[in-house]
Amino acid sequence: MRLTILALFGTLCTACIPATPIIEPPVANPIPTGIDDTCGAARYSGIIGQDAFVLERGFRPGEIRIIRPGTVASQEYHPDRLGFEIGANNTIRRIICG
Repeated sequence: MRLTILALFGTLCTACIPATPIIEPPVANPIPTGIDDTCGAARYSGIIGQDAFVLERGFRPGEIRIIRPGTVASQEYHPDRLGFEIGANNTIRRIICG
């Protein structure tokens, strides 16, 4: 009984420890440029680094794809489609066309 109480207390204490923030390396090319910008991604460069919540607040410029960590994404290419890569800390890391 005493062991059960100690195990429960230990579990509860570990839940109280704050998680360390996830630090991701910067993305080399966060938006497509020039002829690679077939979807107009440069217009949305201002939201890179913001919380992904901005995409859920009525932000729908057309066909988009949101790619979260661990998400399986299909490989078909749609040049007009905006793709938003979301980092592990739930911020927009990169915008891609296709």
